[in-house]
Amino acid sequence: ELGLFVRPLETFGALWPRVAALGEQRALRLAVLGGGATAIELALAIRQALPASSVTLVSGESGIAASFPAGLQRRLLKVLKQRGITLLPDLAVRLQAGQVVLGSGARLACDVPVIALGEHPPAWLSGSGLALDQRGFVAVDAFQRSTSHPHVFAAANVAGRAGRTLAKNLCALLAGSPERHAAPAPDP
Repeated sequence: ELGLFVRPLETFGALWPRVAALGEQRALRLAVLGGGATAIELALAIRQALPASSVTLVSGESGIAASFPAGLQRRLLKVLKQRGITLLPDLAVRLQAGQVVLGSGARLACDVPVIALGEHPPAWLSGSGLALDQRGFVAVDAFQRSTSHPHVFAAANVAGRAGRTLAKNLCALLAGSPERHAAPAPDP
């Protein structure tokens, strides 16, 4: 009721056009809640889509991209600053109409909180018949093939791993070349 959840993606996709239309009528105060890759990408995309609006990334106490290498974190901080995105390394503990209450006790004025916390598999996976890992994502082998259905490849939001290796393996499969092992997924 008070925030726009990124997941399920279908719901976000259906509601985002309303936010964008409102943002074209007046400058909005948007807060993206989360410090992972999804939250960072959304903050940057929102800045691009709604340049007159203010965008704040509430990243949590561990900061942005906590599981990423320090060099990448520094580059991301630089990009966020260059794009005029405010970074708050604080926890969002409660949403209220027109504001986000932070762990420090401060209140952030906000028209639209965009909630991009944690990785969650889509609900449809549970009834898909595919083998799932302990977190509910598609269980994949080193080539990003489903462990139960080797003709199914999975990555990103359904397998908990990045898709670069998947793209290379699909091309290799089509060309009759050997597949490549995927790099281990970072801990969430």
